[in-house]
Amino acid sequence: MSPEPATVVSAWLDAFASALVTGDLTSVFNTEDCWLRDLLVLSRDFTTVQGITNISAYLHEADRRLHNFRLDTRTNNGGVTLAANPPGLTALFRFDIAGDLAATARGCVRLVQQTDGEWRAWTVLLVLQDIVGHEENVGRAPVHVPRDGQTWDEVWEENSASIADDLAVLVVGAGHCGLMMAARLRQMGVKALVIDRAKVGDSWQNRYPSLKLHTPTFMNSFPYHSYPATWPTYLPRSKMSSFLRSYRDALDLFVWESTELLSDPRPTYDDATKRWTVHVNREGDVRILHPRHIVIAIGLNMLPRQYDVPGMADFQGVIYHSSEHHGGAAYAGKRVVVVGACNSGTDIAMDMMHKGASEVTIVQRSPTLYVSMPAVEAMAFSHLWPEHGGAAIDELDLINNSIPYALLMRILNANRGPHELDVKTVEALNNAGFKTSDGVLYELLLTRRAGYVMDQGGVAKSIIEGKIKVKHGVEVEKFEKDAVVFTDGSTLQADVVVAAYVYAGYTAYGMLMRCRIGYDSMRAAASKLFGPLVDDLTEVWDLDAQGELQGIYRPSGHPALWYAAGDYANGRFLGRLLALQLLLAERDASLTRA
Repeated sequence: MSPEPATVVSAWLDAFASALVTGDLTSVFNTEDCWLRDLLVLSRDFTTVQGITNISAYLHEADRRLHNFRLDTRTNNGGVTLAANPPGLTALFRFDIAGDLAATARGCVRLVQQTDGEWRAWTVLLVLQDIVGHEENVGRAPVHVPRDGQTWDEVWEENSASIADDLAVLVVGAGHCGLMMAARLRQMGVKALVIDRAKVGDSWQNRYPSLKLHTPTFMNSFPYHSYPATWPTYLPRSKMSSFLRSYRDALDLFVWESTELLSDPRPTYDDATKRWTVHVNREGDVRILHPRHIVIAIGLNMLPRQYDVPGMADFQGVIYHSSEHHGGAAYAGKRVVVVGACNSGTDIAMDMMHKGASEVTIVQRSPTLYVSMPAVEAMAFSHLWPEHGGAAIDELDLINNSIPYALLMRILNANRGPHELDVKTVEALNNAGFKTSDGVLYELLLTRRAGYVMDQGGVAKSIIEGKIKVKHGVEVEKFEKDAVVFTDGSTLQADVVVAAYVYAGYTAYGMLMRCRIGYDSMRAAASKLFGPLVDDLTEVWDLDAQGELQGIYRPSGHPALWYAAGDYANGRFLGRLLALQLLLAERDASLTRA
């Protein structure tokens, strides 16, 4: 009779604890293929290590610091689930960290049974959870006791008035990443202020009416505060905008709206005082702030690149960047050319078609990965983020981050090609002139953040039926007064041109992607504010040599400048880890001052 899964995992945890002391990990790791991902447990950074030799070297000082390993029985299925590929067990566990930094931690292990019957680890994830004495408050906030009959509103006003005094963290940007960061810091007792040059939610509300998320609502959960259970699976812009405002209010976050971080004078950092000096314009009132840390949360696609093609001044129609698209109703009856064939471009093309444009043409420079939403749901959402599977979102975050990105890329690249649900559609798209690639969706998300279409609006059907035309393999060479001239010499009559390449930055593993429109990288946007200070810092996004995301939620190369970016799952899981790093920095600074 085979032992219960919980018994197998508990025995492995005991063996792992013993192996950390002896230094011989061969009895607990799969020696042919094994991975360790450490998020702040043994270093102040994110680290991925592959192979038994490298893992042994990395863990050689962990013998007595990591202890009290135990199965996390409070989680779904008692912490253990059956894994399908490869067959085995996936288990969540907890442990403690001793030494100068007393802390608690969580982990996730994938066990595979060997030919000798023994269970050994394929992947192990270690994640810092809490600093002892500074634990994250996940329950009700401490009661604010009014003084001398103060009301709650009076207490709030008093705290708001003093928020800039002795400020620990200034968060620049009040989108989902910025607000999640502020919420985590508040619950960890770190004083934080968020500033945004617009109103909370405007980044959504000011976009085109048909905009909605391409990932499901449950996957995009915020910490501490849930969406209404009645909301749709894919949130439209108006609901996302209203939720951001309600999140600020529900979590009592300090946000200065209509406040711009000034680049003249530029922010400066004093190595002696360990503080920044920044000037902000708050509705016409220039204030000087001195935070100890700055978190840049302005978004990966914050700085649109200007479209610059010969003849633009002579064009008698309308030319604008996709970030300025506020709906297609104004262009009913017009001939529209959308330059770009990824999510933004196809969304805008569909909007133009539905709002009555007389002709819509997509300019597709190179092949695009096509994936329908049913295929994405079948490949990822339904089993990685099952809303009704019983697991809490923090458990799914651990499990889904337990496979290192480099390993995940290897697995996904072994199964390239269209999903079976999309085979016929992909063939028809190619026949209609919209050329598809055999890329891997998640790889493109982690590296280029471009090159793909997640079709939730029927764009494939519209292209196949000829309602949206495609001009493939060319770029815009120049403009004439009423036409677009392409690099192949052909001409297309046009009244409206929308520049909709999604991103201009770095492709997989550092290869510069050349394109004349889109968005500059987040670091380039930061350089506009901070100047040369950021030019030598880590690049933002793409994978580093270990396969970890560069720059975001981890050290940037400057001790007091950080980046928070990415999707909602990044903001929720990695944002918590950045909050812990800032908490540790505050702890270290207080010890130094003492």
